[in-house]
Amino acid sequence: MILFQSVTKRYDEHTVLNSIELQIDKGEFMTLIGPSGAGKSTLIHALIGATSIDRGSITVNGSDITKFTREQLQDYRRGIGMVFQDFKLLPKKTVYENVAFAMEVCGTEEAATRKRTREVLEMVGLQNQSGQFPNQLSGGEKQRAAIARALVHNPKLFIADEPTGNLDPESSIEILNLLQKIHINGATVILATHNKHLVDRLMKRVVVMKAGMIVGDREESGYGMPKEVEEVERVELE
Repeated sequence: MILFQSVTKRYDEHTVLNSIELQIDKGEFMTLIGPSGAGKSTLIHALIGATSIDRGSITVNGSDITKFTREQLQDYRRGIGMVFQDFKLLPKKTVYENVAFAMEVCGTEEAATRKRTREVLEMVGLQNQSGQFPNQLSGGEKQRAAIARALVHNPKLFIADEPTGNLDPESSIEILNLLQKIHINGATVILATHNKHLVDRLMKRVVVMKAGMIVGDREESGYGMPKEVEEVERVELE
């Protein structure tokens, strides 16, 4: 379970996270939405330990990660799969090498690296593109390669920060289907997005942020959002 309690982050006089209270249960699929500058990426960076917070706590499975040492943070991050809008693939490595590299830097044996790399490439449907370089791939293929790389350590927490921002609608649906597959396989999934159409398609829990605060939390059961939250979705996300 992930628990944010009174999480606050400021940059100079600007508050980007304002006393955030949020619980994400193990095995949940949560979508995080809100306009640019709402604080979504800062919240995610705080969760992975890449951004310090000024006040509050972030507890994951009973441990406050804000108190972790550098070594503890490194171990913690190995259990997280993370993908971004801009893919972050190594341009001079093939698809196979990009994925395998994530295991090689951890000292994994060659045979285990080879086996797991092939498994995740097959899972994302890139087994036939394993020898290609990133500049030979479409946007959707690049994102699938990034997802494969994030999956090599079989993470229990998978975070996707605007993964479809640079993709066409068809590729966006492919990525969404992959995230659902990852969720079905047992991971807790957090998806941050501006894409309202993906949110509508998912029918999962939706947490809405605006100006550093959580202004709405709609459960899968579907009681609907307050009117002001629907306005945020319609006007600022489409």
